[in-house]
Amino acid sequence: MPLDEVQYWSHIAAHELVHIFGLLDMYPSDPGRHRRSDPPAGTRWIHSQLGAMGMKAYFPAPAKDPRLAYEWLRPDGSRYGDYYYGIAEAFEMLAWSRWQLGWLKEPQVRCWIESEATLTLGPIAAPGDRIAMAAIPLSETEMIVIESRRKLGYDTYHRDLTWDQLCPGREREPCLVTGKPALLDEGVLVYTVDSDLGEGDLPLKVAGDTGDGQVPDYPFLTRGQSVTIRGYTVTVESATQTTHTITITNTTP
Repeated sequence: MPLDEVQYWSHIAAHELVHIFGLLDMYPSDPGRHRRSDPPAGTRWIHSQLGAMGMKAYFPAPAKDPRLAYEWLRPDGSRYGDYYYGIAEAFEMLAWSRWQLGWLKEPQVRCWIESEATLTLGPIAAPGDRIAMAAIPLSETEMIVIESRRKLGYDTYHRDLTWDQLCPGREREPCLVTGKPALLDEGVLVYTVDSDLGEGDLPLKVAGDTGDGQVPDYPFLTRGQSVTIRGYTVTVESATQTTHTITITNTTP
């Protein structure tokens, strides 16, 4: 079996194995729930898949967005640039899934209920002794989860693709192989969890997703950016090579 097929099936095997441990699919059982309208002029929808269980988000990007750039490698060793418009798959396990599996120690999880807080997050793939998951409870079954994602672990993964896999039906160019983007931009991921919702009913949604899977941009906050969800504003105040420092503010009266 070709190497790219082995690597692809290893992802599927990991996904199915974790089902045995109790994790649910995070993509909709009815694909119509993620039916997309026409993207803004000059852009196209990019499919971002997050975590091993398939949380999805679709964001508009211009045709030559640098985050989608990659290189073709010819058999003679020469290279040329191009852009990938398929699935940007950041496969590293989400903080919520890690907590469900018991992979996070108590000091690595911070549950926040005050009016304002400043927290420093370590990357979810290698948090060490730092906070790996910040959680804001909204009700008995709902919460906001915040995590830091870096190009570490499976978020650095670039699966090799043959020409036929990347461009099916197009005129063949001999033996071209490339790597596809995984995590397009390092940053802070914010999403909601509703444990009352079952498999296929979107128990997890990226912040800004109203249920159709669409978000304004790639759903990772970088320094200076913020998102407000359910009365809470999460802002990335600063970043180092290994941490993101965030503030959480309750904006409700």
